[in-house]
Amino acid sequence: MLNVRGRPRRIVATIRERHRAVQELLAQGRSLRGISRDLDLDYYSVRRYARTADVGELLVKVTQHRTLLDDYKPYIYQRFVQGCRNASQLHREVRDQGFPGDRSVVNSYVRLLKQGTITAPPPPALPKPRRALRWIMSRPEHLRPDEAVGLKEVRAACLELDAAVNHVRAFGSLMHEHRGDDLDEWIAQVRKNDLPAL
Repeated sequence: MLNVRGRPRRIVATIRERHRAVQELLAQGRSLRGISRDLDLDYYSVRRYARTADVGELLVKVTQHRTLLDDYKPYIYQRFVQGCRNASQLHREVRDQGFPGDRSVVNSYVRLLKQGTITAPPPPALPKPRRALRWIMSRPEHLRPDEAVGLKEVRAACLELDAAVNHVRAFGSLMHEHRGDDLDEWIAQVRKNDLPAL
């Protein structure tokens, strides 16, 4: 596992080593409290290492840690493949799309692409439900460009959610414009889509 600068992530090696040590001491019949003292680790951390047979389960959160650049990596990669190798230019382009980070992060990512250390970025991760809900509940004109793209991708991935977004926005319009007389029609439209949660 490499960090954004292409170096091995220390936390991954640390977790692997601690998991191995805890599992070895458990196999020798040591108690969790004894292991905690021997390894100078918090008891609850030792318990977590002891209860998890596969170290991969412990690494999931660490390896799937998101960075500010993650949402923009597909765009940068696409532009890189198209021939744009200038990190300053790419930084300006993603900054215009809403990227809040500084140029050094983009420089590091472009350098890794040039070295061939990394290839195509993984597909964008699904947003957390709260983030997607905030996008849905916001007026479209109040969304940043990256948020609008994220919502578009979420809607394209799920037809039921796409229908729900339309209904939520229609309801917001009813409320904003004080059109209570149209509520029965809105309810009828929702029922046509078979969205019981809504």
